[in-house]
Amino acid sequence: MLLIIKYLLVPGLIAAVAAVRGDKIAALLDRPGWRAASRALLALLGALLTVLSVVRYATMHSGYFDLGNYEAKIGAVLQGHAWSVIEGHWAPILLAGALPYAVYPSGVSLIVLQSILLLAAGLALKRLGETVLGKNEAAQVIALCFMLHPAVQYGWLFDFHPDAFYPLLIFLIFLWLETGNKWGCRVAALLATGTKESLTLCTGLVGCCLAGRPRLRRYGLMLALVSLAVFILYATLEKAGFSSASRAVLGYLGDSPADMGAGLVGKPLEWIATALGARKLFYLWVLSAPLALVFVRAPVMLIPALPLLFISLMSRDPAYSNIHNHYALGIIPFLFLAGVYGLARIADPSMRRRHAVAALLLSAYFSFAIGALPYSLTFWEDHGPFNFADYRPPRNRAQIEEAIQLIPPESTLTFQSNLYLHAMIERPQAWVFPDGLGMARYVLLDQGRAHFVWDKENRESYEEYRRSLQESYLRIYAQAGVELYRLKQERPAG
Repeated sequence: MLLIIKYLLVPGLIAAVAAVRGDKIAALLDRPGWRAASRALLALLGALLTVLSVVRYATMHSGYFDLGNYEAKIGAVLQGHAWSVIEGHWAPILLAGALPYAVYPSGVSLIVLQSILLLAAGLALKRLGETVLGKNEAAQVIALCFMLHPAVQYGWLFDFHPDAFYPLLIFLIFLWLETGNKWGCRVAALLATGTKESLTLCTGLVGCCLAGRPRLRRYGLMLALVSLAVFILYATLEKAGFSSASRAVLGYLGDSPADMGAGLVGKPLEWIATALGARKLFYLWVLSAPLALVFVRAPVMLIPALPLLFISLMSRDPAYSNIHNHYALGIIPFLFLAGVYGLARIADPSMRRRHAVAALLLSAYFSFAIGALPYSLTFWEDHGPFNFADYRPPRNRAQIEEAIQLIPPESTLTFQSNLYLHAMIERPQAWVFPDGLGMARYVLLDQGRAHFVWDKENRESYEEYRRSLQESYLRIYAQAGVELYRLKQERPAG
């Protein structure tokens, strides 16, 4: 009942207030001081999210999945292994992270880069809104809605991912289409095909949508074909990764793509029950409600989001439909594009202002109810990710640092994935627990944290692997839940 009040009744009341009093509220937003205030608020939100991101890393709450994973890839690029950016995921855009990482080789460089990208996306959206809607109150609020959206805030704080490039590139494609910058548009589209394989499919559908405009038909078809070719190239080069990703989404319907396709046809009740579960419907509501559903007036702009929506709804892995994860960063730009063009289709200026006010008020409310910042209710909850505890140093920080000092830099290491520091990957070989057991010279665990096995919490499996260490390893350090093990006998080379 509390959830119904919090996420349905209160938003309904806010929408009703906007419908009745929207013109008067919009009049306040049309004052000269509001534009300066909105720019200051954008800067404040961006600065706060950036500071929290860096603090979260500095207090040992980032994980190998995915900050360490991408830090290792970019570090490999600087050592001459450029192909690392297409191993596992198709993400050539990561090459752009090599320059800041070369200047300051730390996860902080990538976290700040992600902050710059998402703040720039908000500014590009603001410029697009002004181009399409004119410099009025409707255009002024759209970027604020972006920065207030819970999915943007959590994507901003969640370590580092190439998905963070995508909103900026999509907004630039449409901004430069509107302003006639053809070459800029082409460059942004080309870069968008290199963010991630699933996003490449979204970019191809952007091309299909643009092909529906007579003057953009050739450009749209070319973008669709290039994106499709890139996706096929990835699926060919990374067959194992592509198969693994497919099983993560539709594995409950079969092991092979053919079996999955047959399952979609032959087991409709099974996948419909998965797609329309309460968690999935809540995810869709939290994504869409902050925009006051204005995007329904421009549904074509939502078509490119279909591949990611399919993954989110069809997968039984809760990570794909979790507002706290980064996967929504690929859906968000199309919701906001549909919002901008949806507002543009409202001919009545008074109605447009009321819709814009509703979007701003609802965005502010959802940011308060389920957002990631200190003014949010969820920030002060005792459980859940990205709460206040995520920004405090662990009580055993001194013990963690002491254990790390006992590991020679030239030694190999297996470590718990949610216990990550840059020092973990500064060695010849590093694995994520329980990989590398029997080969890694050292194993580092922290029992004071969630018991992660690879990238998932699994206490039973964790304890089973931990007990097995006694066969091959000697525990040389155990303080405040931190345990360091050393291999009893090296395996012979070869």
